[in-house]
Amino acid sequence: MVDSADDGIHHGPCVDSLKRYHLIVVQSLRDNRRDAVQLFERVHENAKTPFYTMAFFTALSLGAHCYVQADPLEVEQEKERKAKDKEEAKQPANPVPPTGAKVLTGALAQMVPQLEARRAVDKVKVLTASVGSSDGEHALNLSMRNESGCVVTGFRGVVYGFDARGRPTRMNKGGEKFAGFDAKDFSVEPGVTFNYSIPFYHSKNVSVALAQVDGFDCKK
Repeated sequence: MVDSADDGIHHGPCVDSLKRYHLIVVQSLRDNRRDAVQLFERVHENAKTPFYTMAFFTALSLGAHCYVQADPLEVEQEKERKAKDKEEAKQPANPVPPTGAKVLTGALAQMVPQLEARRAVDKVKVLTASVGSSDGEHALNLSMRNESGCVVTGFRGVVYGFDARGRPTRMNKGGEKFAGFDAKDFSVEPGVTFNYSIPFYHSKNVSVALAQVDGFDCKK
């Protein structure tokens, strides 16, 4: 008996079986990524003859070859990622913390209580901090409030970055886990909540950002 395949070419039962096991291997490797033992047991259910044993190993070889072939979309995405990394490497370093600033260290869970304690007594407070990109623009964004009782004309401080697991992560060109900010020529009235943003690079793995103000200037 001869079966007809979808491609219009007539195949014998042996070839059709080989194709079937080839598909099993490819699907398992590419989609389910089953353990090799489970895959062998699945095929071994029908491996009653030397032919099927040969078919399994042939299909495994073909399937592995298909699996390791790079997906065109993934290749293109990898090219774009490398291009972005190369472009970012050309960007200048972010500001460094101001002279005399107390730079804290530790994981996110350790840092939050320390910064909350500082925020409670700060006269110029950082309410929220974020690092990210939008429309190709990379920026540090701070939401702040002036509780100093004077017109603030400048402020400076430190910003820290953490990855999705709460671990300190790169925030500057040299690999530092922190960076600085130094705002000048401001004029913020007492009691006003305001936003501050600056271009910010070398921080693509940041999921959470925290910031502290180490000093500010008032209009005399």
